[in-house]
Amino acid sequence: MAPTTAVHSRLTESRSTHRRRHQRRGSMLILVAFLMIFLLIFSAMIINLAYMQLVDTEMRAATDAAARAAAESLARGESVTEARAEARRIAALNTVGGESLQLSDNNIVFGFATAPTSGRSTFSTNGAEINAVRIVGSRDNGSPGGSVSMLFQGFLDDTEFTAARAATARIQERDFCLVLDRSGSMSSRDGGRVNGVNISRLEALQIACDDFIQVLNETIGREQLAVTSYSTTSTRDVNLSFNYTDTTSFVTQLRANGMTNIGMGIDDGVTVLMDPSRHRQVARPVLVVMTDGQHNQNRDPEAAARQAMAAHPNLLIHTVTFSPGADRGRMQRVAAIGNGRHHHAADLDQLRAVFEEIARTAGTSLVE
Repeated sequence: MAPTTAVHSRLTESRSTHRRRHQRRGSMLILVAFLMIFLLIFSAMIINLAYMQLVDTEMRAATDAAARAAAESLARGESVTEARAEARRIAALNTVGGESLQLSDNNIVFGFATAPTSGRSTFSTNGAEINAVRIVGSRDNGSPGGSVSMLFQGFLDDTEFTAARAATARIQERDFCLVLDRSGSMSSRDGGRVNGVNISRLEALQIACDDFIQVLNETIGREQLAVTSYSTTSTRDVNLSFNYTDTTSFVTQLRANGMTNIGMGIDDGVTVLMDPSRHRQVARPVLVVMTDGQHNQNRDPEAAARQAMAAHPNLLIHTVTFSPGADRGRMQRVAAIGNGRHHHAADLDQLRAVFEEIARTAGTSLVE
């Protein structure tokens, strides 16, 4: 082959190879462009789905909080109107899809929720008794906040979506037992003044117990009440009952004498409170232990509290001390063991306020 012909052949082959490479490069660019568009659409879908899940979580948190707030308002003895306002206030503090959750009257429903020992609770609006609140939160075209806009629009047909959740909170029912000090020091006439007359610590306690019962009669929740009392020994005085007449009668007749056996009082209080024939599994058992002095007998109150909590983990023990000589440190420890609160009252007004506060403080539970 002549040299000129060979050179020409090589040039032709080089041009052909370059052309094929250019064609392949162009095809790859088209494929990459197509894949990028696909990835953008797919990424937009994933981000929008994640955002929808986030908004649903926000809606659930907002409705749960609003339902609890309204139920707690009812538990404090506030009216339905006040509870509705509290639900709106708490809902508005929570953002759903970037906006505060707004509730209308139709979104806040009051009714009665059952408390079965097994299975799910049922909610009804037909009865006269109210112990629960249902919140129906929504972000749709008919709600105050409207529907929620997608983060990425233009890739898909849907530009908005709706979010809705319902939450129901019920006032937690309680069974109470008052463990009352009737030791000799309760006769000291430094319990306060009524109509210009000094009264004893025992008389101050009797007034505070009357207030306690009055509050129980006013609250929406259903509570049973029992009483034990102690001095040198302890007695089981009134069994659990929804009728508080026996408790009122017994407390009125209390007399002060003897030593101070707080530990035995706790033992008897737990026995009466957890009586299987009367205690309700759906109710929170609450022990209210009151003393004006120092434990001085052989049943240690802290040991009694620890034993009670080991046997009944759901038990709640509140303690109340009254008078400067009360052993506040020991009773604080008893309350801590019992997952409750310790209250100290320096005078009659404070003692009454403490008993009223304990009676009003009911927990709530979400049932939906």
